[in-house]
Amino acid sequence: MTFECELSLDDATVEWYKGDRAIKASDKHSVSSRGTVHRLTVNDIDSKDAGQYSAVFRNKATKANLTVEGCFIHQNCCSNDRK
Repeated sequence: MTFECELSLDDATVEWYKGDRAIKASDKHSVSSRGTVHRLTVNDIDSKDAGQYSAVFRNKATKANLTVEGCFIHQNCCSNDRK
């Protein structure tokens, strides 16, 4: 899932948040920018990723809600081998 925002200023620094918690680049979150376009990618989405995300520049913010629906089955939780 990728969030994207575009600013009118070139090479501005944007900070990303989930709720009130700052997001840093990690295996879970990829952060990138190119000129005026800034992106946050959330990798391997699961139900814990649902919530409000925001991109903040100075005292301005844009926000979006991520809703995760469906059933997630982990590879090792079920077995077809019934003994």
